[in-house]
Amino acid sequence: MRLMSIALLALAGCSPKKVPVEEISGRVDLDDTAAAPIVVSEADWNSWRGPSGNGIAADQEVPIRWSETENVIWKAKVPGRGHASPTVVGDQVFLASADERAETQFVVALDRSNGQQRWQTQVNQGGFAREVHAKGTQANSTLACDGEHVFAAFLHHDAIHVTAISIDGEIAWQTTVGAFNSKFGYAPSPLIYKTSVIIAADNRGGGYIAALDRSTGEPIWRKRRGAVSTYSSPIVGHVDGKDQLLITGGDAVTSYDPATGEEN
Repeated sequence: MRLMSIALLALAGCSPKKVPVEEISGRVDLDDTAAAPIVVSEADWNSWRGPSGNGIAADQEVPIRWSETENVIWKAKVPGRGHASPTVVGDQVFLASADERAETQFVVALDRSNGQQRWQTQVNQGGFAREVHAKGTQANSTLACDGEHVFAAFLHHDAIHVTAISIDGEIAWQTTVGAFNSKFGYAPSPLIYKTSVIIAADNRGGGYIAALDRSTGEPIWRKRRGAVSTYSSPIVGHVDGKDQLLITGGDAVTSYDPATGEEN
């Protein structure tokens, strides 16, 4: 009996902590004239997989050969460690990174023409997730930029936090989107849609997808998803005559109305 009691206690202790997700109902203002303009060009790469979300750069010649010097314009050292892709808007290159020893997460801006650092803005100190994949980092999510602000999503203090930083490096707002029970860390990248920035956070404690007002950080809507750890970034596609917010996770592809969060 003693052995059975010890085994049951051990199994109970391995169960991930579940945090109920409070849903929020709202609607993104679909009148584009009411939103701050998204000022990016075809020569910019303003979010994960580019402005169209499909990984295609329009009308650009890409070098197919390079070496230490051939087809290399500049090289720059980046502080910290991260797996985020570079975001390129206007004359700057933005990167998310983290110093794992100091437990800081930050955004770095480099000059697009020469790689010189323009600014570095710290958005968090401490509270790093202890359960992270050995090959992962504390800065996996690629930044999104609307031409005025850079939006960064980081996991720390057992929650997903989003920060809006001006293109000059000043923090405009910070908000907590929801709790997050880490298994291998956090990976989804923010998605800009009209007046909102959309954040996905599937996790074993209780997943969710949410839209924030990109001017203020105020929640617009938040919808509950399954308590399963997945790592996909959402995209918006114009499918069947309407915009659809699409994401893979939990052994399914799910479509939502990006204006309301209601499942299609």
